[in-house]
Amino acid sequence: QQSKNNISSKRDISFDSETYNFIVTPTKEMVSDSTRSSYSILIVGFLFSVIVSGYFITTKRTIITKTKQITKNSNRNEVIVKAFQHDFQSHEERYNYILKELVTLGESQSGFLFSVNMDGKSEIKSCFSIFTKEKCNHSLLEKIIVENPLIQKVLSEMTPVVENDYEMNNEFSEMKICDQKVHRFAAIPLQRNGDIIVIVLINKDSQYNPDSLNQVSILLIGLWNMLERSMQIDEIKYIGYHDVLTGLYNRRYYQEYLDEIDIPENYPISVIMSDINGLKLINDAFGHLVGDKLLVSAANVISNSCKETDMIARVGGDEFVIIMPRTSELEAGEIIDTIKKEAKRIKVESIELSISFGLKTKYENNPSIEEIFRSAEDLMYREKLLEIPSMRSGAIETILNTLYEKDKNSEIHSRAVSKISEKIAEFNGLDRQEINEIKTAGLLHDIGKIIIPISIIIKEGKLTTEEYDLIKGHPEIGFRILNSSHDMRGISNIVLNHHERWDGFGYPRGIKAEEIPLQARIIAIADAFDAMTSIRTYREKISNEEALNEIIRCANTQFDPKLVKVFAENFDSIISNVI
Repeated sequence: QQSKNNISSKRDISFDSETYNFIVTPTKEMVSDSTRSSYSILIVGFLFSVIVSGYFITTKRTIITKTKQITKNSNRNEVIVKAFQHDFQSHEERYNYILKELVTLGESQSGFLFSVNMDGKSEIKSCFSIFTKEKCNHSLLEKIIVENPLIQKVLSEMTPVVENDYEMNNEFSEMKICDQKVHRFAAIPLQRNGDIIVIVLINKDSQYNPDSLNQVSILLIGLWNMLERSMQIDEIKYIGYHDVLTGLYNRRYYQEYLDEIDIPENYPISVIMSDINGLKLINDAFGHLVGDKLLVSAANVISNSCKETDMIARVGGDEFVIIMPRTSELEAGEIIDTIKKEAKRIKVESIELSISFGLKTKYENNPSIEEIFRSAEDLMYREKLLEIPSMRSGAIETILNTLYEKDKNSEIHSRAVSKISEKIAEFNGLDRQEINEIKTAGLLHDIGKIIIPISIIIKEGKLTTEEYDLIKGHPEIGFRILNSSHDMRGISNIVLNHHERWDGFGYPRGIKAEEIPLQARIIAIADAFDAMTSIRTYREKISNEEALNEIIRCANTQFDPKLVKVFAENFDSIISNVI
């Protein structure tokens, strides 16, 4: 009861029963404290909710952004990998693929790609647009590249340029590309192996921003690296299967192709073996550059005469093979006739292109394709044995005529040496065959000079060491030219040695005395005499008597003393034959 009184005195509390169920009527102080506590809790709760919600919203946005970025990166990398793996049929197809992917990644309506030299001023090297040629005149793109100030800024500063309000910028005149007005514009440069490559993107729905430019830049660099790698691989493959000089397939490709083509669906298969006649002779006479020119001419004639389905390969230095699926022997023979007809029209250094052929056709599974090839090769060599002598004989005559056309004095000199040598041989007691041989050798003794530039042959004054060394090479060149013909091999040995000296200080071999062939020793005297008594650009000529005395003086050193004696004793008769 006391407790009741005490409580009651402090708060308005009434007890309804002995169980102390009670009702409290709050005082003013109690209401004020309670309200403040509730507001505080509500404010703290609200702030906490805002912070938590903000965190989750920000996190969600970050996740979405990161996801988009990862997706873009993944798509970009996938494009680069596909570009590397794609088997493009042409450079144009490759460039158009790159451009299409760049425009797609840049979220643009269209675009174009071009390259120029590093100075940025040279003629445009290439230009590709995403439009077809029917929709877009590419010459207009080249005009825009030259005239547009933003593109010129890209080229001069080598930095990306963006204009998101192109139409409203009064600095620029209206730009239309393929009937499409430009309202947003981005251009990104790439420096690559001496060129500047620029991708121009046009009319993105939203604004171009650093992230989109960065993505396009990375893709451009990646695609270009893949392009170069792919082109390098293509080049390696091409070199691996093609002959560098003629552009035809090589032996490696031919050997792989031979097994693939030998199936019943391709029967009859005709195999043609061909060989350039006299290539070594032409190389020796005019140099390997002229020989290469002859090979290229032969390759072109063969290629132009064959069908697209035929496989043509250079399988040796001067050998070509033609594999002709679904071609009868009669059809293949007609193609050979066409090639021979066209070859006659080809002349390299006045020498007519001559080709020998062998043909064999496979109609069924046996014999093997390798046996067919060998049979065609054997037939070719048989034809070559018949054709090569006349071809070489004609070629030697052509070489000699070419030399005479270069230097008229060479013809006069050669004929004089031939006559003098013939008379010395007669007075020395040689038989008719030996005399005829030395007469021919005298006529051909300087044929090796065909390879010497005319500027050196007719040079006034003293030759340089290099020029003299070139002159000294003409006996060996003459030997190689003549030695290619079976009928000329004896004469070729005379020509090789006609500048050797009796004392061993001659060239090219440095042999001496009777090691030097007799005919070569005779020609040495005749050659020296006519040289001294003829007009030369490098010295005055001397009289016949002075020349004879010089030859007598050089007996036992330069010349065979016995032959000098024969020459001196019969001098008047020998010289009268020349005049």
